[in-house]
Amino acid sequence: MHDVVRDVAISIKSKDKDALLGQDGVDAWPEKDDYTCCKVISLWASCNVRGLPNRLECPELRTLVLGSSDASRLELPNSFFEGTKKLEVLVLNKMKLTPSSLSHLVGLRMLYLSGCELVNLSFIKELKNLKILVIGYIYEFKEMILEIGKLTSLRFLDLRKFNDDIGFLSGFLSCLSDLEELYISREYNRWEVEGNASIVEINSLTCLTALDIYIPTHVFLRLPKNLPSFQLLTKYKIWIGCGPYSVLGQHKETKVLGLGGIPLMDRLDVLIANAEVLFLFYLEGLKKVLHDRDGEWFLDLKVLAVELCQDMEHLLGKPKWSSKTHGPSPLGSFGKLRVLKVYFCTSMKYLFSASSARCLPKLHKLDVEGCSALEEIIRGDEEVTDKIIFHQLKELKLVSLPNLRSIYANTKKTSTTEYSMPSTVTQPLFNEKVMFPVLEELYIYGLYSIKAIWDKQLLPVLKVGDSFQHLQRLVAFNCKEMKEILAFEVGQGEAAAEANNEISVFPHLKTIQLWFLSNLKSSEEETKKSRLQALVNHKVRFSSLKNLEIYECYRARECRSEISVAVSKCVQ
Repeated sequence: MHDVVRDVAISIKSKDKDALLGQDGVDAWPEKDDYTCCKVISLWASCNVRGLPNRLECPELRTLVLGSSDASRLELPNSFFEGTKKLEVLVLNKMKLTPSSLSHLVGLRMLYLSGCELVNLSFIKELKNLKILVIGYIYEFKEMILEIGKLTSLRFLDLRKFNDDIGFLSGFLSCLSDLEELYISREYNRWEVEGNASIVEINSLTCLTALDIYIPTHVFLRLPKNLPSFQLLTKYKIWIGCGPYSVLGQHKETKVLGLGGIPLMDRLDVLIANAEVLFLFYLEGLKKVLHDRDGEWFLDLKVLAVELCQDMEHLLGKPKWSSKTHGPSPLGSFGKLRVLKVYFCTSMKYLFSASSARCLPKLHKLDVEGCSALEEIIRGDEEVTDKIIFHQLKELKLVSLPNLRSIYANTKKTSTTEYSMPSTVTQPLFNEKVMFPVLEELYIYGLYSIKAIWDKQLLPVLKVGDSFQHLQRLVAFNCKEMKEILAFEVGQGEAAAEANNEISVFPHLKTIQLWFLSNLKSSEEETKKSRLQALVNHKVRFSSLKNLEIYECYRARECRSEISVAVSKCVQ
């Protein structure tokens, strides 16, 4: 809040000459002539600041920001605010106050108190015009809560940083009938259905449009079916049930939702459908949420994290839009999705169909971990026969996926179906069916079914720059069946070898890290030359490579010196 208020004050000063801004640790109060006519003052002073006036004479002052830059609190005189009758915005950090010092501020519209020592809190009820109240780190909050309930004109209440041992008294929230924004500490877990700290009271706040709250599982399950109502919310950070609710604070988006270990009830539909960030943790029945929707859900979703959800074979359903009958797909459900994380969903066989993959034009990061049954990321369907292109994907992380065969496995047509299950024949991780034109970072850990990263048929594609041209970092770790990294087919005749000589297929690749790849090799020939080709093919030049790490790759250890020579030649 310190930085936020300071930024606001700086912006005011740029437009208003009647402003005084001090640096951190001011040890001498400014001269009276420097501030008497100011409309904005922002000072962060030491607790022993010299010249602190008993009465601040600023008849035109509208905004005052005072903070102590020391660990100790700065004590303000009882009559300090008597000369600031027009004050509307007051921000105090680590101050020691008495009720008489604030009782004169009847025109105050915003009050922010953090880390303050308040001798008596009766003054709060006198601030009848107060619209915005932010309370942080005040241990007298139990007494203050009684007074806050009398501020019937309050529109904005932020209690995210208060002592979480304090319980709300019955009727406290329902008294604040004009409240539009309510922010409660996510550490607060003493909600009840009835009595003190009753979460049902939130439903009486008919003007509420913004809510930040954590609702425990046992409370949510006991609530009436129609409570609480979330229909009017335009901003929210809500976690309901179990799970890592602290992650909500990591996102700046205005609609953030986390659900963990609870039944998916209809009352949650409006929150799920409109979320910008969505965490789904240990849920059943998720298929009805992510599949078979009419295209009106998830229009603004930017981040989706799914963890420990076990009743789905695939993540995203097939889109309703058909490219065969309607042309290119519009930007609909998941069209704004930038980050997708899928962790420990052990029944999932693939993430999405090819037609669903084409509906992810904004995907920037894909992180998949611990999905033990996963066979491929994309599964083919009759809607898509051409290449899939992830135009904005920059980071791809695949971790502990022992049955993953390919990103988009090659399939075979049968007499009964146009597309069959992927062939069990070993396939490379990447082939020509999926393009990654801007991918920068590739991490693959624990892919036990993968023997090669790139298909030899990708060489022409890589040469013309359609894919992997921006790759900067390659990390392969504990892929025990992997035999090839960057080796392409060489037995194409002398003309082909000459034509392919000194091809720079990864012009921006700076780092290659290969750890615990026990079977890494190039061919059945046990020559140093062939082993070297498994790592740095003689036809492939890395113009930007700066770091090559090889650790516990037993079959590659013998060619370590040759690899170093090859890398130095590539860099030259």
